[in-house]
Amino acid sequence: GTFLVPGTAPGGGSAALRKQLQTAAEFFGRIDFVRMTPAPDLVLAGVPEGFSARALAQAGQVYAVYLHSGQVLQNRRPRYVYRTDKQAFAISLNLPAGQWKAEWWNPRTGAIDGAETFSHTGGQAWVAPPEFVEDIALVLRRQ
Repeated sequence: GTFLVPGTAPGGGSAALRKQLQTAAEFFGRIDFVRMTPAPDLVLAGVPEGFSARALAQAGQVYAVYLHSGQVLQNRRPRYVYRTDKQAFAISLNLPAGQWKAEWWNPRTGAIDGAETFSHTGGQAWVAPPEFVEDIALVLRRQ
């Protein structure tokens, strides 16, 4: 929205923040977040140095992976930095056999920047996001 939050309001809430929260709510609304659990063994390889990968699973049905380039640096200014150049790489996932649909979400816009459906025999599967800056999210859903 366009409502200007007065400086005396608790919690602030700029239009940009509200847009980011809306995008996050839409992303988590498309998965059964409450039934998902951390999946530290989902991402096997391919995450470049300086990036992190966080994964959630509704095992065998739906997986969500967040790839982010942000880092906290000790004794430096600024302390938090992230890459602003375009990124292109592939990650390896430990997936069960099945037909899968992959959707790559842009966390800033909420748009799906890439999608594909593929058949997998189980084990290691390589997936590649479209080019992105700073971060991207993946939703894998069994078809």
